[in-house]
Amino acid sequence: MLKQRLRRFFVAGRRLIGIAGAIIGIIFGLPRLYTNLRYQGSIHWEQVAPAAPVAIVFGAGLLRDGSPTLILRDRVETAAQLYWTGKAKTILLSGDNRFVNYNEPKAMRDYALSLGLPESALVLDYAGRRTYDTCLRAKEIFGVSKALLVTQHYHLDRALLTCDTLGLDVQGVAADRSPYPRRPFVLWWLREIPATTQAFWDLYVSPPTDVVFGKKEKMVTIPSRDFGWQLVTEHVKDVGLRRHMLAVEAAMRWYARPLGQDEELWGCVGLIHDFDWEIHPDLDRHPIAGSKILRARGVDEEIIRVILSHYTEGTGIEREKPIDFALLACDEITGLIIATALVRPSKNIADVEVSSVKKKWKTPAFAAGVHRDQAEAATADFSRACFDGKLDLWTHAGHVLTAMQGVAAELDLDGRLATAQTDNGQS
Repeated sequence: MLKQRLRRFFVAGRRLIGIAGAIIGIIFGLPRLYTNLRYQGSIHWEQVAPAAPVAIVFGAGLLRDGSPTLILRDRVETAAQLYWTGKAKTILLSGDNRFVNYNEPKAMRDYALSLGLPESALVLDYAGRRTYDTCLRAKEIFGVSKALLVTQHYHLDRALLTCDTLGLDVQGVAADRSPYPRRPFVLWWLREIPATTQAFWDLYVSPPTDVVFGKKEKMVTIPSRDFGWQLVTEHVKDVGLRRHMLAVEAAMRWYARPLGQDEELWGCVGLIHDFDWEIHPDLDRHPIAGSKILRARGVDEEIIRVILSHYTEGTGIEREKPIDFALLACDEITGLIIATALVRPSKNIADVEVSSVKKKWKTPAFAAGVHRDQAEAATADFSRACFDGKLDLWTHAGHVLTAMQGVAAELDLDGRLATAQTDNGQS
């Protein structure tokens, strides 16, 4: 009798254990299964990945010497390929930095720089302690709305679930570049089962309250130079206006370097700042009407703000940053330098000296469209904002002239116009 009772007890116990196991399996397995099925169509290899303004790289641990682990190196390398192929313009490196000797974002940045990525393309998030934190901070702190998520395949569906649920438009890019050791690889996959259940809890039941917030960071997405030039050629047919915009681009790039600024950003602003003048040839519309075109093309609001600031009187956008003052100062002086080069018999800007420009300055009828008083005022403002008041007008003109001489061929100011005149029988 006792044996029968014990047997029934053990049978019931096994059933209960089985039922409990099934319930646990459902609790932990269904979220993982659902997530895997839901997001498989959003996972791509880098070669066929879509484009997005930002690629987000998730932290994945450091070695004892502080360098990235193999899987983290693969993530950074994948993001680098996305940048080099034009599929991402900015890379957000997000990781843990809670401890003095543990800095994932810095390690990722150092490795990215060793691969040849420009520092201007990298943005660091030092509080991406978990996938949830990285996604939420990308949206709330860095203003990301659309992004590529770069991590290994085993982690991608959970990352996609988290970012998607938090309101980001995301696609995943698998960073499985290396043959990983079997044992840790299996453990990574198994870890995702409870981690995905935890993600559902965080997203739908009890959001974490320990996410680190702070001031919003501005992450400027810089269009490619090809994009900027296409915008110019689409809207500007006049050769002289194109020459002016190329000249301002060269001057802005020149100044960005000694001022420690982003050369691509400064060059972009210089190139496209007057793109709409031909279609909006008055200050009642330029550059405000042009800003609407830029927004429709997805140009970053910070770039639009800078362009609007070069006509504060009409737009109400005050100049407040170095790039704002530099744009107006370069905008005003390039016209005089171009005109000086074009009246020389050689039509070669290499033959132009600052003294020549200064001499022409003193003749109001020469290049009358160049507003001398505005050029002086803009240079003085630029000097105060960036050079402690030590940049005078003619030193500034010399810098701009040097920058323009470096792109003489692009400006058609390398003597070819004089040669063309001779070939046409003109003196």
